[in-house]
Amino acid sequence: MADEYRQRIEDARNTCRGLSLLNPHNPQWGDALELRYCDGLEWSRVAAATFVSPSSAIRHSSAALDWLDKNGLAVAREAWAEVVRGGA
Repeated sequence: MADEYRQRIEDARNTCRGLSLLNPHNPQWGDALELRYCDGLEWSRVAAATFVSPSSAIRHSSAALDWLDKNGLAVAREAWAEVVRGGA
C-alpha cells in the first residue's frame, strides 16, 4: 500500500512539473499545486515558498486546476514524460 501511495504522489508531482512546463508564463501554478496537495502545506506556507501572498497562491492553484480541467491531466503528464525521455 505504501508503494502505491508513493507512486501516486510521484505521478501527481510529475503532473505539476508538466503543468509548469506547458505554462512558462505561470510556472508557479505547478509549484502551488505540488506544495499544497502533494506536500500538504497550508496556504500561508505555499505562499512563503513561492514568494507570493496567500491569496495569490490560492489564485495560482485555482488557475492551475482550471487549466488541468480544460486540457486534461494526461497532457501535463505527457509533457513531463517527454522531458524524462530526453525530448525537451
